[in-house]
Amino acid sequence: MSRLFWLAMLFAAGVQTGWSAPPAKALLKLHTAEAAAYEIYEDEARTQRLELQTTPVFSWTNVLRVQGQTGQLFVWMRAGRPEVLGTIFSTLTDVPNSRTRMVVHEFHTLSEKKLWPITPKSSRYQWRPQAGIALAPITEAPAVAESAAGRLIQMRNIARTFTGETRNAHDTSSERWELRLLPQPALRYEPQRQDILDGALFLYVTSAGTDPEAVLLVEARGAPNAWKWHYAIARFTDRDLVVRDPQQVVWSSLDDPRKRLLIENDYTYLHSADNTYCCYRSKEIPELPDEVDAAE
Repeated sequence: MSRLFWLAMLFAAGVQTGWSAPPAKALLKLHTAEAAAYEIYEDEARTQRLELQTTPVFSWTNVLRVQGQTGQLFVWMRAGRPEVLGTIFSTLTDVPNSRTRMVVHEFHTLSEKKLWPITPKSSRYQWRPQAGIALAPITEAPAVAESAAGRLIQMRNIARTFTGETRNAHDTSSERWELRLLPQPALRYEPQRQDILDGALFLYVTSAGTDPEAVLLVEARGAPNAWKWHYAIARFTDRDLVVRDPQQVVWSSLDDPRKRLLIENDYTYLHSADNTYCCYRSKEIPELPDEVDAAE
């Protein structure tokens, strides 16, 4: 997501304290542990748990802010399909000389039905999605290729047809940041399901950093001999977001109140109306050591 509001405050604190970022290995360990603390289920009885892939599908560094802020993007899977996408990142707090690190959790459901997460008790806020997402057919897409290699080429070509931008929330006259597609999918998968043949997640970033602002889900869905390409857009930004295909706007928080971001508690809790997307300051912890323990 675009973290310009938070990071503008934090940059000054970093300069004042002479702070330098902890080693990437220590940050990865912290962020992975934060992700692993969540339990996410497909059912209210909490018997069908999603599986966290502990290796992140993408790591990003916002080199323009706070001396190399880093985050990791994780997926939670079910039967070989990603059902949740989550970013964990952290940075120095805005309290001068505090040596305190703020940990932020950001989630978007990719499931078509409501999920039931259990948020760790240490978190200030809880993620409670009230709905799933809906995938739409890509009407101009070619027939789904028979080979896996051919389908990957098709999915990349589909991702290139989507463009868009982010803007400061609720300010249509503000500066626009054009989305840029990363060429490689963050995740390619062939789930163990009868109704999905193939799929991939593509990330879009801006010049503000390499942290994802939007995610495109592309899947070949249907049945054997009748597969069709479908897509869904997932926001990962605290800004207004507009996404277009070659014909029209397909996703806009400017025009659809349901896609507007709700900002609460002094910008510490951000979410969509149905909580399919949320981002919040989870906790503050003592700053990590400057050096990784040699015993690790």
